[in-house]
Amino acid sequence: MTGFDKQSPAAPPRYFLPAVDVSESKDELVLVADMPGVAPEALDVTVEGGVLTFSGRVAPGPERGLETVHQEFLKGDYFRQFRLPREFLADKVEAVLKAGVVTIRIPRDERSKPRRIPVRAE
Repeated sequence: MTGFDKQSPAAPPRYFLPAVDVSESKDELVLVADMPGVAPEALDVTVEGGVLTFSGRVAPGPERGLETVHQEFLKGDYFRQFRLPREFLADKVEAVLKAGVVTIRIPRDERSKPRRIPVRAE
């Protein structure tokens, strides 16, 4: 994937770095990240200066009406940043959160898509 690189995060002091799968087609760039425990209203996705940032907050403590007596799963917030290549449209980013997985789609600029050049015969 040409031009796509991880950006050093300017992150909160403590956070989890979610695993991210990045896929690319002629039409778009797709990022898929596991962020269990994040509600849609606690997910932030922004693009600024060509940097895609997404973060999610997980409510601390036990579920409502329950008291924690033993805990092995760590809970915490998530944070990740990536520098976007110029050929992708940062103003057209779409994000969907479903079952703890966020999918971010970034369309490719039409001008950067490969195209066939017609050849005239004379």
